[in-house]
Amino acid sequence: LILTLFPYTTLFRSPILMTTLTTILSMIPMVFATDENAAMMRGMALIIIGGLVTSTLLILLLLPSFYLVMSKQGRQEAKARRAEKREQRRRKKKFNDED
Repeated sequence: LILTLFPYTTLFRSPILMTTLTTILSMIPMVFATDENAAMMRGMALIIIGGLVTSTLLILLLLPSFYLVMSKQGRQEAKARRAEKREQRRRKKKFNDED
C-alpha cells in the first residue's frame, strides 16, 4: 500500500526487491548454522539481513519523497529564473527601442 503512494518507486521496485530478497535468502542458512563458527556467522548474517532490510525500506520510501521535494523546489527555481530572463529581455528591448 505504501509503495503505491509513490509513483517513482514502481519503476525501480522489482529489481531492488529481487536483489535484496535473494541476498537475504542466501543468508538464512548462516542464521540457522550449528557448527563451530556458527556464533560469529549468525551474528554477521543477522547484521547483513538487518542492513539490507533497512536500506531497502529507506530507498523505496524516503528517496522518492526526497525526489518529490527537490523536484518541486527545482521547478520553482527554474520558473523564477525564466521570469527573470524575460524581465531582462523586456528591459533590453525597451532600452533599444528608446534609442
